[in-house]
Amino acid sequence: MIELHDVYADMKHTNAIARLYGWLEQRTPELSISHRNMPTMKQHTNFVLGRPYRAWYLIVLDEGYAGNVYLTNQREVGIHIDETYRGRGVGSRALNRLREIHPGPMLANINPENEHSIAFFKKHG
Repeated sequence: MIELHDVYADMKHTNAIARLYGWLEQRTPELSISHRNMPTMKQHTNFVLGRPYRAWYLIVLDEGYAGNVYLTNQREVGIHIDETYRGRGVGSRALNRLREIHPGPMLANINPENEHSIAFFKKHG
């Protein structure tokens, strides 16, 4: 089973800001589209508190937090799966759930060097 927990509604309860920062630290340069340098925790906190996306969710499985998925105001999708959960279909299930919650066309804005993400989104239309 997969659930999406609203980052903006659950920030304190889920320690969302710290979780999101930890996943941001996992990202290598070819995975990033939005930043070149790792922000400080304070910069990251201000970013999250500014509610930059239309929707932002923590991906939750029975065994724990597996990553996050967001939808921008331009309906661009971003997905990050924790290293320990990759290759288990979590991204596909999270994208399907996001599509249920926010029906309509979506776009993927991907770093051209991120071959895995390009293949993933091609597979998912």
